[in-house]
Amino acid sequence: MTNLRNIENKVEKTLSSIDHTERAKANPFLYTRIMASLKEEDKAPWGLSFINRPVIAFAAILAVLIMNSVVIFQSSDTPTVVTEDDQIFASEYNYPQTTADRFYSVNEEQ
Repeated sequence: MTNLRNIENKVEKTLSSIDHTERAKANPFLYTRIMASLKEEDKAPWGLSFINRPVIAFAAILAVLIMNSVVIFQSSDTPTVVTEDDQIFASEYNYPQTTADRFYSVNEEQ
């Protein structure tokens, strides 16, 4: 019986302690801090958020295509000059002198 009264007293004390509680107050700058941390998460890593814009991405792709086309057209315009040293090297090591010789070599042994 004593144990039951002890438990009832503890329950009454616990319930009466709830009567005197007040609502917790937050720091007035809490909302500002939360919003600032959320904005930091939105930023791209390494500060490269400007690449996400379609205009920048399109300009980068266009620049790469232009550079590639310039390199291709410049390399096709330059004539290939075969010097005497190149011919000696090719004949000494049995290296084909033209592109056609590489693909259409005649087997001299047959």
